[in-house]
Amino acid sequence: MTCLSIVQSGLPAVVVANPIFPLSTDENGIVFEVFEDAAAALQPFVGRAAFYLIDGTFISARLQSLTRCSSTHPALSLMRDRPTLRGMLEKFDERASSSKQ
Repeated sequence: MTCLSIVQSGLPAVVVANPIFPLSTDENGIVFEVFEDAAAALQPFVGRAAFYLIDGTFISARLQSLTRCSSTHPALSLMRDRPTLRGMLEKFDERASSSKQ
C-alpha cells in the first residue's frame, strides 16, 4: 500500500490516489490497483504525461489506463466487494520525449 501524488511545476505535490496497491513494478512502469472511490482525483490524468511521486521517488510517466477490474492484490482479499480500478503508469525518459517534439 502506498500513496500516489502528482507534481506540477512550481507547486507542491498533490495526492491523487491513496492508497494504491502496486501489482508489478519494472523499468517500463507500474501496474497498481486502487479503490474507485479513492481515485477520483486521478481520473483526469488518464492519457497524460506527468511527474508522479510514489513512496518518495519521482518518476516521469504517462497514466496509460485506469479501468475497472476484479482485484487480485493479496492485501485486498477481504475487500473484493469494493469497486476497484487497475492503473498502469508507463515510465518514460522526459529528455527523450522532449527531443522528439
